[in-house]
Amino acid sequence: MSKSVYSLVLMDRLVEEVDRLAYTHGTSRSNMINQLLAESLSLTTPEKRMSDIFSHLENAIRMIDGFKLNLQQGDSMLSLQSSLRYKYNPTIRYQLALYRDQSDAFGELRVFFRTKSPALLEHLTRFYIEWARLEQTVLGKNISYEISPNRFVRKLYTNELSADAETLADACAKYITLFDSSLKLFFDDPANIRLIGSRYAEYRRRNPLIY
Repeated sequence: MSKSVYSLVLMDRLVEEVDRLAYTHGTSRSNMINQLLAESLSLTTPEKRMSDIFSHLENAIRMIDGFKLNLQQGDSMLSLQSSLRYKYNPTIRYQLALYRDQSDAFGELRVFFRTKSPALLEHLTRFYIEWARLEQTVLGKNISYEISPNRFVRKLYTNELSADAETLADACAKYITLFDSSLKLFFDDPANIRLIGSRYAEYRRRNPLIY
């Protein structure tokens, strides 16, 4: 849905209430007005769809041991974390960012580590490269990745953009969970890459919605 700038004359009291709601929902005045009008007209905006996906995803993540949800940083992003079994148990930070305008990809998964340990950074980079190679081999597709020692970004695609929010959220939760468990298996022993490959292939057979 495209957006345009309009000039409206509104009551001050009405704007105050809109601002209060916007603050409560962590969004802007314009987006809050957009949402309220869309709801009254039974329209689903991209922002509402993203909000629904995140709401279902939060519920799914809360049911999975080892993850902690962070304060949501915006309408289009959800942040969570887990810890890695490696010396001082460094934190793995995940961000799921959804795109307002969906074309070939509907969002991206970002993985961050705040560390200066050369050994840890080298191990992370090795996993990211192995994971990308594994995925593209199983999928038979070229996927967009951004790989650096402290950062991994992977675009997320779906075969069904019209999938309901709960179904898409469940698929995202399963992908993040698989990535997290695979990373930890690799740190236990890099030779586990074969086991990771088998698990990924099985995951794909059961969860074809996103790739």
